[in-house]
Amino acid sequence: MDVLLRSFLQRMRPRARRAHLATYEDVALAMEGFLRARRRSPARLRVGELHLFLGYWYLRRHHPTTSRRTRRFCAATSVLVHWLTAGASERRRRLLRREARRAARDATRAARAMELLEQMPAAARLSDPTEIVEDYCEVVVRARSHLVLRPLSAPALVGPVVVPEALAAALDPGAILNLQLGRSDGCWAILDHGFCYPSGARQALRGAAEVSR
Repeated sequence: MDVLLRSFLQRMRPRARRAHLATYEDVALAMEGFLRARRRSPARLRVGELHLFLGYWYLRRHHPTTSRRTRRFCAATSVLVHWLTAGASERRRRLLRREARRAARDATRAARAMELLEQMPAAARLSDPTEIVEDYCEVVVRARSHLVLRPLSAPALVGPVVVPEALAAALDPGAILNLQLGRSDGCWAILDHGFCYPSGARQALRGAAEVSR
């Protein structure tokens, strides 16, 4: 493990409860794998990479993560970012810490949206659709009770897609959902779904969508 990440864990061990220490270890290991693939050290972490890092962690789980677990992981990531930037310039410290908060919000809301997708009543779904779209779909527009989506493997927008208000409120533009959509009488609705992902996972998901075409 990188010397800085090992030092971070050594600093956290005496003061963290067991459950929190396990999360710090998860963060350090995930950061190690993420940065190794990018041939970069933690000291040279770039501002824009925090969204990508949380997207990387989210994708590596291969199953829905709860919003509670995501919040815990994101909080531990923020602690790591604060520790890494303690001796940085004021500008770098401010930018990285602000980006850590934004990336954490993005990932946590994606996990919450996943929980709401699982709770969506079957009655909200169409039967006998005249058109079907199956793809990873990026949220482009969010209204009170509908979404406009952009499939990652196609340029055309799809929508409005009728969704429960709670789900619409949990999704920000940029969030990505794995969906089967159906249209009937000019109205789009969700027929089936996979996971919901934060915007940081977009690049990897776009690659997956292109491979499956």
